[in-house]
Amino acid sequence: MTKLRFGVFVLAVTLILTIASSLLAGAGPHRQPGTRHQPRRGARRRALAEGAGAGLVAGGRAHPRATADAAQATGDGSAVRAVLTARLAAERRARAARRRPHPVTVRLCRRFEHVQAFGAHGTGLVVRNDSYGGRRECLANVNRWANFAVASSAARRAGREPVAFPDIFYGCSWGICSPGTRLPRRLSRLRDPVTSWYTAGHPPGRWDAAYDIWFAKRPSTGGQDHGAEIMLWLRTGGLGRAAAAHSLLIDRRRWQLEHWITRNPVSGDRWPLIIFRMVRPNGYVRHLALMPFFRRVEAMGLLQRSWWLTAVEAGFEVWRGGTGLRTTSFWVRP
Repeated sequence: MTKLRFGVFVLAVTLILTIASSLLAGAGPHRQPGTRHQPRRGARRRALAEGAGAGLVAGGRAHPRATADAAQATGDGSAVRAVLTARLAAERRARAARRRPHPVTVRLCRRFEHVQAFGAHGTGLVVRNDSYGGRRECLANVNRWANFAVASSAARRAGREPVAFPDIFYGCSWGICSPGTRLPRRLSRLRDPVTSWYTAGHPPGRWDAAYDIWFAKRPSTGGQDHGAEIMLWLRTGGLGRAAAAHSLLIDRRRWQLEHWITRNPVSGDRWPLIIFRMVRPNGYVRHLALMPFFRRVEAMGLLQRSWWLTAVEAGFEVWRGGTGLRTTSFWVRP
C-alpha cells in the first residue's frame, strides 16, 4: 500500500513539471497571444546590405565574402559584382606591378661593344654597337631583351658606304656567337627558317632598316664570310623610294632586286651582295619565311647549297643621323 502511494506521488509530480515547462517555453517577453513566431531573415538581409554598402562607400574595400552575401541578400547583385570585380582586378594589377622588375638599361657606347640578349622562347641573341666607321654611337638595351635603341649617333657621311650598322643578330659574326645558336648550318640542311622583326622611329638623316644575312663557303664563326651577303631592306630614310619596275613577289610582298660584287676596303675580300628592297616600305615583318629569298639567289647562281648560313642580323645602316631608330622585338627560328 505504501509503495502504491509513493508511485502515485511521483507520477503527479512528473505531470506537474511537464505542464509547467511547456508553459514557460511558449511565453516570450513580448509575445502577443495568437501570433506566430517569424524567423528574422528580413533583419539579416537589411544588416548585410547596409554593412556591404558602408564597406564599399567608406574606403572602398568591402570584404569579398560580405559583399557576396550582400549581393545575394538584396537580390540585386549586379552593381556589387561589378564593383567587386573592378577591385579585384586592380589588386591583381598592383601585385603584378610589385613583382615586375624595374627596367635595367644597358648602354653600349664603345666601338663593337656588345651584350647578350634573349628573345621569344628564350632564343639567345646579341646586341652589338657595330660603329665600324669610327663615329661615336651609343645604343640602349632594356633588361637584356630583344630590343635596342640608337640613343645617340654622330654619323655623318655623304658617300656610298654607311659608317655604322647597329644591330641585333642570331648566329655567329666576327667571332661573336649568340647563346645556344644552331649556326653555322649548311643551306641544304635548313628546313624553313623564319624571322620576325619590329622597328620604330623615323629620324632625319640617311639610313635604312635591313636584314643582313651571311653565308660562308666553310663552317666559320670568325672573320669575313666569303660566300654571299643577302640584305632585305624594309624601309629607309633619306634614300628615296624603291622603283617598282622589275620587282618580284615574295611572301605576298613586292621587292626590288639588285646585286653586285662588293669588297672589304681594308682586307680587299670580295663577295656578291644581293639586296631585296621592299617596294612598299613597312616597319616590321612577322613570321617572314627566308627560304624563298635563298632559293631565288641560288637560282641566280650566287648561292650554293653546300654553303653555310652563319648569321641573321637585323639593324640599321647609317650614313647620317639615326638617333631614335629602335628595334622593339626580334626573333629567328633557323
